[in-house]
Amino acid sequence: NYIAGRGNTQPSISVSDVVVIEGDSGYAFKDVFANSGEGGLSSPRGMALGDDGNLYVASTDTDSVLRYDLATGEFRGTFVPSGAGGLDYPRDLAFYNGDLYVVSDLTDSVLRYDGQTGAPKGAIVPTGLGGLDSPRGLLFDDNDNLYVTSAGDHDAVLKYRASTGELLGEFVPSGDRGLNNPSRIKLGPDGNFYVSSTS
Repeated sequence: NYIAGRGNTQPSISVSDVVVIEGDSGYAFKDVFANSGEGGLSSPRGMALGDDGNLYVASTDTDSVLRYDLATGEFRGTFVPSGAGGLDYPRDLAFYNGDLYVVSDLTDSVLRYDGQTGAPKGAIVPTGLGGLDSPRGLLFDDNDNLYVTSAGDHDAVLKYRASTGELLGEFVPSGDRGLNNPSRIKLGPDGNFYVSSTS
């Protein structure tokens, strides 16, 4: 955010002896998968595994999607070139029915790309449909539904028909239970939806 001009104080971060504990298991930092700037990577946000065994990463500051070898981290090329199809500040991405879907924060839309070539196939959710504002995350279910978090002034989770982009309404109404600036949404093994909220 500082680099993007959204802050006025240079952050200082120091990390040592990184360990993540979950239950009784301990996990220590292993190594860097993709080095900073590799392949043009800048401010990575969302990631998705492709059917081809590669990792796809949204490079926010370059408005592109980059591809890396999942086993080695080797850069495999730019999958969606900068700004292709109107991509502007990508936040999250997912593969569905052979295509790649990417939320485009600054165009308030969800864009679709050919899952094999990265060629633009248009906006599945056009700008602002249903009040979509600064989308940050997306999720598909098994019933042809697409859920998209709408941050900005909306603070909701919107539901669309995945195959057509038809608006099906607000899955989580604006500001419900204090929802504020929602980002990612996940489906848990218990069948519940989990949404990150700033506060």
